[in-house]
Amino acid sequence: MKIAYCTPSLYIPGGIERVLTVKANYLADVLGYDIYIILTDGKGNQPYYPLSPKIHIINLDINFEALWNKTFIKNIYKKTI
Repeated sequence: MKIAYCTPSLYIPGGIERVLTVKANYLADVLGYDIYIILTDGKGNQPYYPLSPKIHIINLDINFEALWNKTFIKNIYKKTI
């Protein structure tokens, strides 16, 4: 079975990150599922909680946090350059 999770990041020591890590490790190591975690932010940062080497990490590098401080016009202009 294949399962994909999508979350902003795993480098923050928060509750969602902890629960996702424990659950993904169990599904990959004990049940043998093919687990993918898709991240939108935090490229280059290591996960705070240890992940099984069987888990596939896909980082989209969208960096939503940087977009919050810009106006819509600035975001569009940046993408057209």
